[in-house]
Amino acid sequence: MATNEWFNQYNHEGEQGLLDDLIVESLRIHALDMKYLPRTGVNKDDTLNEYEYNTFDTAIDCEFYIKSATSFEGQGSFLEKFGMQIKDQMILTMAKRSFNSFIKPITAMERPLEGDLIYIPMIEACYEINFVETSLPFYQLGALQTYDITLELYESSHDVFSTGIAAIDDKYNGYGDANSDPYDQGSEFALTSNTILDFTEINPFTDGF
Repeated sequence: MATNEWFNQYNHEGEQGLLDDLIVESLRIHALDMKYLPRTGVNKDDTLNEYEYNTFDTAIDCEFYIKSATSFEGQGSFLEKFGMQIKDQMILTMAKRSFNSFIKPITAMERPLEGDLIYIPMIEACYEINFVETSLPFYQLGALQTYDITLELYESSHDVFSTGIAAIDDKYNGYGDANSDPYDQGSEFALTSNTILDFTEINPFTDGF
C-alpha cells in the first residue's frame, strides 16, 4: 500500500489521543477565557414552538479560540428603517474535550446549542450561538476534536440574567437592547404618556360609563 502503515489516524486510539492532546494544548495556549451561558426557556408555547422569555442563570468558564481573529464578520453596523442595527459575527473554536470536561457536567448537554450565549470579557459583550459545526466532511484528523461555533452579537429581548456576575447581569437585565441607541427616548416618552391620559375614572370614548 502507498500510505504509511505506521500512522493510522482513523483506527488507532493512540494516534487519536495524541492528536487530541496536541489540539487541546494549542488551544489553551492561544485561546481566551470566556463564559458560556446556557439558555433556559420559560413558558413554552406549543403552538408557536417558542418560549415567552429565556433565563440565563449560569456562567461557565471555558477557553475559546477566536478563529476569525482579523475582524468581525457579518453585515456589521448598518442603518435600516428601525434605526442602527449591529450584525457583527465571529467564529470561535473550542476543544470537544474542554466542553465535555467543563460544560457538559453542569448542563448535561451533548454539544454547544444554538441560542446559548458566550460572554467575551475582552469586549464586554455577549454573543449568541447561531450555528455549531459538529462534523467535518472527510475527518482529516480521523475524528472530531473541536467545535467551530458561529456567533452573532446578542440583542437582549426581555430575557432574565441571574448569573451572579455584575458585568453581565447589570448590562442585560431589564427591557430594551443593551446595544441600542443610547439617545433613544422611547421608553421615557411611553412613561410620560401614561401620566397624560387617565382612563381610571371616565373613559372619553364612551357615554360616561
